[in-house]
Amino acid sequence: MPTNVTREYLDAQQKYSDAKTLEEKIDALKLMLSTVPKHKGTERLRYELKKNLANKRKELQARALKKTSSRSEFHIPKEGIAQILLIGAPNTGKSLILNKLTSTHAKVAPYPFTSNIPNPGMLLYKDVQIQLVELPPLVEEVSEGRWLGPKMLSTIRNSDALVIIIDLNRNPLEQMEMIFRELKAARIRLNRERPKIDIKRTDRGGIQIEGEIDEEDKPFVIGLMQSRGFHNASVIFLERVQRNRIQDAFDESLVFKRALIIANKGDLPGTETAFEELREHFGDDYPIIPVSAKRGLGLESVGSSIYSILGKMRIYTKVPGQKPESKPLVLPEGSTVKDVGKSLHRRFVNNFRFARVWGHSVNFGGEMVGLNHSLGDGDVVEFHAR
Repeated sequence: MPTNVTREYLDAQQKYSDAKTLEEKIDALKLMLSTVPKHKGTERLRYELKKNLANKRKELQARALKKTSSRSEFHIPKEGIAQILLIGAPNTGKSLILNKLTSTHAKVAPYPFTSNIPNPGMLLYKDVQIQLVELPPLVEEVSEGRWLGPKMLSTIRNSDALVIIIDLNRNPLEQMEMIFRELKAARIRLNRERPKIDIKRTDRGGIQIEGEIDEEDKPFVIGLMQSRGFHNASVIFLERVQRNRIQDAFDESLVFKRALIIANKGDLPGTETAFEELREHFGDDYPIIPVSAKRGLGLESVGSSIYSILGKMRIYTKVPGQKPESKPLVLPEGSTVKDVGKSLHRRFVNNFRFARVWGHSVNFGGEMVGLNHSLGDGDVVEFHAR
């Protein structure tokens, strides 16, 4: 424990010791974290405080979830190729966007908190169905159990991707910062992947670290692993990872979601500047689609943008001499002819001779390819077996 902490920190530490409820402990930990000095000597302390705060928040969420019925109205069975959640602050136009994209009839009103349960609908895009679910509005401190927080965050963690709806007419940067703050506190990371670090326990030898890592970061990794019960292990960094993201590889409670932003109400006067600010701050990390749900402007590109963040592709199969099937297989991007064959029946792989492919991945229609040929979205595949 570093000795050069402030009096404010020591007072907050005493409040934590005196706390009787989980909520009081969370408040005290937040105060401790805000008052601890920020320098290299307190890195370890700040990490432990953040870890403790995250665990307390998870405990609070789990307690609140136990109070809800297992057949909660928040449980929406997944349909289609993916479940995409529409999230945002109050009164940003989520219900109207859902209605326009899916022809559902969610209640729309000019006042906040119109929706207090999820509203599902189905979006048809290029022969596939994508489930869109409008969540009730996110507000400050939902990560700490406020309002519908535990149920909403559980639904978000189980979704396939997120669409963040922003009102351009009402300080969009503040809306984004609030959403990011609450999702981060709930152990949800957007448009990032878990760092590629291979970790294996060993019988002896201490903690051995190799790969793409600077020497000065190794003591931090060793301390991090020891705090998680690793004393003998092989750690291989398969990519270079910033120090503030290293712990993401060890935290199994984290979930990683793809997301895009819909900037709504772009037809209102003065929103051009707000959109440019939004794009300047977040455009490098998130696709941003300007729309006016009320006037139906810009919505035609939403389907393709949602599909693009899913990391999937459509593959149509055909029997020799016949037309392609009208309903595609949906597979992960980068799938091969072999992956298609395995999804149909193992005999297509075991008895494989060759395949003919039509589409973007070949030089000409009907080109003969092997099992390891990588396919593209919308390709047609015809198998020839022994």
